[in-house]
Parts: sequence; C-alpha cells; structure tokens
Amino acid sequence: MGRIFIENHGGTRLVVCRFCKTYLTNRSELISSRFQGSSGRAMLFHRAWNLDYSEAQHRDMMTGKHIVRDVMCRICHKKVGWMYEFAMEEAQRYKEARVILEKALVDEEDGFPDPAGAPETHEQPPS
Repeated sequence: MGRIFIENHGGTRLVVCRFCKTYLTNRSELISSRFQGSSGRAMLFHRAWNLDYSEAQHRDMMTGKHIVRDVMCRICHKKVGWMYEFAMEEAQRYKEARVILEKALVDEEDGFPDPAGAPETHEQPPS
C-alpha cells in the first residue's frame, strides 16, 4: 500500500470526520442542510475530499430512485454519508455528483481565513 495523501482546502468553518477528525469539506461547499440520512439530519455538499467510495448501488430513497455510493473516511474507514451518482427523476438531478454527509457522523470545527484574502468558493479559479 502506498502513502495516503490528505487534502485540506481550508475554510473558516471545517467539516471533519467525527471519529478521527480528518478534513472532509468546508461550510462554503454546503448546498443544503435539509436532508435526512440513516442516522438523522444530513447535509448536501458540492464537494468533499479524503473519502473512499463503495460500489454503486440502486436505492429507493424518500425523493425517488437513485444510484448512490456510500462514502467512508479515507483514514478511519467509517461511513460518513453517500454520494449521488445518478437520479432517475429529472427534478432530482441537481444532486448528481454531490456528497451527503450525516451530521451524526461528522463534526464542525473553526477553520482559518485565507491569508491571501481569496473568497471561499466551490468554483475553480480561472486558468
């Protein structure tokens, strides 16, 4: 097994694995906190890092049929949520390639502002 590299994209409010405190994402990536997971409330994010993914599975969820992958912390291998691969219903397609993190499985911590003063965003800088 090779080295495991951990990404940290900063932010003033960090979302970390509850079990090992590995950085997963930051609050600026949040789309909605009005989701429900198997352990309770959950949050939908544009992107998250330091995750491993299960095989794709068909699931019947409260909002319809989806193809999803469970997501696990890359360090401690605990399940922290899932990722939407495909939504069968057109109205649910905004979730595709987005990550759900369950509030009971993650913590929020204070982060740090960008010293260069760059705005927090989920978009890539222009090349």
